Amino acid sequence: MRWPSIIGRWRSRSSGSVRAARAPGRGCAGQAWEPRGSTGGLEVSAHRRQVRLDGEGGLRLSGLPDGSRVVVATVNRTYELDLRGGQVWISGHPHLCPRPVRVRVRGSSWGGSMLRIGYLGPGMRMEFEHPSFRCVTTSRIVSVSRER
Repeated sequence: MRWPSIIGRWRSRSSGSVRAARAPGRGCAGQAWEPRGSTGGLEVSAHRRQVRLDGEGGLRLSGLPDGSRVVVATVNRTYELDLRGGQVWISGHPHLCPRPVRVRVRGSSWGGSMLRIGYLGPGMRMEFEHPSFRCVTTSRIVSVSRER
């Protein structure tokens, strides 16, 4: 039995063209293959970033007590997150949240699809769900600090 060389299709963001995705672990002639270059090192690269960020002042929101205040400085703005009664209230943006607004903080990412849930780390982008603007992604986080 011959393995199909194409399992699915995906659309390239840059050119809009449709490209084929190969069956994992199979080459053109049915031989086993391993991804190389930038695609093969994705997991390793993400793991290296993760290890580096854990030692650079990131903060997990789930471990904070009620009444805590977290200050997140990004490249463009400084946000204040207040934890009250298991909910997060955010302020600091003149249009999105000039006064505290209740949001659901998803976590942070490097701008792609991989999200670190409930964690805010420098170099990453904070993501939260706003009641009026849906999912909001900030500019890169410069620093994260806990006040109370």
